[in-house]
Amino acid sequence: MALNPSDGWGYYSALSISGAVSDYQMKLDIRVGSSTNNDPASGIIYDDNHCYYNSGSDVCKDHRFGSTSGPATATQLYEWTEEVTTDVGRVVWVNISSYSTIYLFVGNQNASEYSDGDATFPDFFDDFNDGSFDTSKWNAYYGSPVEEEGYLKLTFDRVKSIDTFSYNTKIRMRWRRVAGNQYGLVGVGYSSYMDDTNALCTNQYTRTDYQTYIGYRSEKDNTAGGHATNIQIDTNWHISDIKRLQISCTYLTDGGEEYTENNTTYIPTIALPVKFYCRQSGDKMWVDWVFVAKYSSSEPSWSNFGEWTTIGGRPKHPITHLDKGPHPRSRLGFMPRLGL
Repeated sequence: MALNPSDGWGYYSALSISGAVSDYQMKLDIRVGSSTNNDPASGIIYDDNHCYYNSGSDVCKDHRFGSTSGPATATQLYEWTEEVTTDVGRVVWVNISSYSTIYLFVGNQNASEYSDGDATFPDFFDDFNDGSFDTSKWNAYYGSPVEEEGYLKLTFDRVKSIDTFSYNTKIRMRWRRVAGNQYGLVGVGYSSYMDDTNALCTNQYTRTDYQTYIGYRSEKDNTAGGHATNIQIDTNWHISDIKRLQISCTYLTDGGEEYTENNTTYIPTIALPVKFYCRQSGDKMWVDWVFVAKYSSSEPSWSNFGEWTTIGGRPKHPITHLDKGPHPRSRLGFMPRLGL
């Protein structure tokens, strides 16, 4: 699709990608501030104060990704906004299509929010914000989960995706345990060990000292290996990543506590669904969003962020404006789902 809007853009930066893979989804943190702080290795780019929306909860919403440096002729790339931090910036995922260099456009007062999770992650995406449990994506095989207030809410419920996913994929999801007891169990991932003999999942785990932590479990044909983290289960939100290869699986929680299971005795070889589950009647869990993305052992990376270049001879100076105030759907200073 063409860039929308196709005019009115002030600046662009060329983003170079090392090891580009077709239709790969890459994360980028767009922030307000001086580009001297750019950090391609960490996927952080600063707008040099060129975004028209540079404060409040609309911060940096006036951006688009394109295939060329000309906004009138560029093909717009699909993207999804994971998180917005008021007055700071936003974390987005962009589907790079077939390009090894893409262009980030900023500085357009006529640009509305653009975020499309289904297009960015065509394998699987759900942000549970339409108020209706989607039976074309999910099977509630135990209990009666509900979708309300922008969340999938499970109380002693279990759901799995209709589609299944093999290796060279990764699941990323934002979830929290709302309630539960010491010997209850909530979990997220590829299948679950409660109902399946093959699974790759992140679970609630009770240690021998009776403290409850997050644990990782890999299981193939009823033979399982596990790893206990030092992350104590609470009622806070957590982001879990499960990255699946043919001979290994890597787990992360909130960007840390990384663990890779390399013992192929525990690595399933079959395609598996996405699952969320609560074991006992006192267990409650909410899920904010989930997606399945491409994954390879050598992931593409940002190699260089080009200097900000003016479009159409516009002056190269920061644009400022009044804070337009918080977005009505903001929660706790950020918005995981916008404009969908």
